[in-house]
Amino acid sequence: MDYFYISNTGHAIALSLLSIDPKRIRVNIENAQAILAGLDPSDKMGTALFFNKLWTVHLNDQNGLKFDQDKTFGSVDIRRAFNQVRILDKHDLV
Repeated sequence: MDYFYISNTGHAIALSLLSIDPKRIRVNIENAQAILAGLDPSDKMGTALFFNKLWTVHLNDQNGLKFDQDKTFGSVDIRRAFNQVRILDKHDLV
């Protein structure tokens, strides 16, 4: 397996659709990194699921915008955690 790091899920999906074999390319949603970028991880998950590109999710939480704290999932914002589980449940992934 090859790895390629792109910070934006939408950009990664767009690039994957331009590749020779788009089925081989999936994304990993990293919650704390999404929060640091000012994005909602559940939006990123929904986008990846819509395009059938979700490979894995690193469920963690974040308090602040300075560095990746890698806190326990749901320990900072329980509503945000609930939204992520709800997205995954809609697609029968939980």
